[in-house]
This record gives sequence, structure tokens and C-alpha cells, in this order.
Amino acid sequence: MTARKLPGLGIYGYDTPGASGWQAWMDASLRMISVFAQLAVTSRTAALPAAASEGTIYIAPPGHSSAGRVAVYDNSAWVFLIPPRDIRAYVSDEGSYVRYDADTALWVEEIARVRNEVKTITSATYTLTADDFSGGSVIIVDRSEPTTILVPSMAGQFPAGELPRPLVIVRYGAGTVSVAPNGSASLLPDEALTAIPSKGGVMTILPISDTKFVAMTDKTGESAAYRLRTATGDLVVLSTADFDGTSVVTLDSAVPVTLVVPAGVAGAKPVSFVQMGAGRVTVSPAFGVTVNATAGQLRTRTQFSAATLLPTGADSYVLAGDLAT
Repeated sequence: MTARKLPGLGIYGYDTPGASGWQAWMDASLRMISVFAQLAVTSRTAALPAAASEGTIYIAPPGHSSAGRVAVYDNSAWVFLIPPRDIRAYVSDEGSYVRYDADTALWVEEIARVRNEVKTITSATYTLTADDFSGGSVIIVDRSEPTTILVPSMAGQFPAGELPRPLVIVRYGAGTVSVAPNGSASLLPDEALTAIPSKGGVMTILPISDTKFVAMTDKTGESAAYRLRTATGDLVVLSTADFDGTSVVTLDSAVPVTLVVPAGVAGAKPVSFVQMGAGRVTVSPAFGVTVNATAGQLRTRTQFSAATLLPTGADSYVLAGDLAT
């Protein structure tokens, strides 16, 4: 009986029972099992070092002659393995999982499921919790009397390098809803109270660090109109018109995208953008422009991540949203 290739990882087996002698395919099969079982790689974008510790695993980065293949440093040399269809890998420098799409020969980031939790508040004062900032929370305030929502510091409430997630507050009742910082937390705009003055009004609390938050509301209780612009390609320059306070720019690309923030935008207002494709979006300030972000995170985290550029002065912005390094 001749050994045959098995489904799945593609290792070989079913040699002639009792056959003697170690075959070359036996070594290759064992290496496949060793690499692809619980696959974790150092990076999929960093250049491969000339030499590495034995057993170091990367995904060969774009531009490499074996781009997309799994690179393992074995016996003092890089060996490149073709990934099986739909194999998953944990990418250490991104802190996320990717899946190999054999049809496109691309590694695609897996999108985490975000829970949607609706919580109704009926008390005069409510302090937001870490669970509220875990993603997908909608806080509904249904009272006929005024209500104050307190935003506390989230320091120490999330793993290192992970920001709290945005949440939404909806005024459902007749009573006004005010949002105020609590303790060491700070809230922009820099006002004692930020209010949702009308029934049906919506406010988003957007964390820019674990102690700093931005409150965004239309101030009228009516649905705020927005202008949607779709951009393609790997280099997109924001226009002056994008900084009108109503623009959302969607970036749909299979490869990484550079989003340039131009200089000299007078009277700039916030602009939001969304990574629609597999290509992560990196914000690149033009000469003379400053973009500040928590821990220098200027890239979207994964497909469908959204972020907002918030003007803080002439040619100065804060970038807040679902970001990573």
C-alpha cells in the first residue's frame, strides 16, 4: 500500500503495514501537526528576521515572495507551509484571530460578536459600570423627572491595552437627562453637565482612554443627518468638506489603507470613518498636523471598526474609536 495524503492538514499516512524505514513525508507530516495544531504566530505584517529562535512562527508579510504562507524557523532556516483552508491563527502583535481564506489566499480577521444589552434606568442617578462599557450597551432613561448619568474612571477595569467600548444613552421619558464625570474621570465638552434636552434624544459616550470620555449628542433630540462618502484604494486624503460635523467616510479595501489628515482645515468639525474591508486603516497626519491617540494607536482594529477625528485646535485632533497598534 502506498502512503496517501489525508484530508484536513494534508499530512500523509496509511503506508504499507509493517513497512520498515523512515520516510521523508513522515518528518513533513509531524511538522505540519506541530505547526498547525493551536496555531499562534508572532506577526503577519512584520518582516521576517534573518535568524530567529527555533520554532518561531510568522505569517509571511505582504511583499514577501511567500506572502501569506506560514513561516516557521526550523533547523536554522525558514520553512514556508501552505495553510489549510479555514485554519485559524492567533496573531500575537495584534491580539486577534485571523482565518485563512483559501479562495483569495488572504488571512481575514475574525469579527468578534458584540452583545447588545439594553438597560432601562428609572432612578434619579445612575453610575455607569465596566459592564456598560463592554460593548453594545444601550442605556434607556425612562423617567418623568430629571436624571443624572455619572461617568466614572474605568482605570484598572479592562485588560492592559484594551479600551472601554462606546455606549449609547437614549432619553425615552419626559425628564431631562444630564451626563457628568465622576471622580477622576473627565468628560468633553468641558462642561459641568452635558444634557439630552429633548425626548427621543440620543447621546454616545466615546472613551478615548480609561479616564477620558467624549459625549456626543445632537442637542435637539432629533435624528442627526449625516453625509456618507465611500472611498476605495490604499491612499485616501480627507477633504475640507469631510470636516463638516456630519460626514462618515467608509473605506473599503482588501489591502491596508492610509488615511491622510490634511493641514489648514479652518473651523474643522468631527469626522468619522469606518473600515469596511479587510485592509486596516492607518491615520497619517500631514506635515504640521498633530493627531493624538491613546498609546499612539492610529490604526483601526479590524473590519467594521469605526473611529472619529475630534478637532481640539488648529491642525490638532484627537483620534478615538475601535483602534489598535
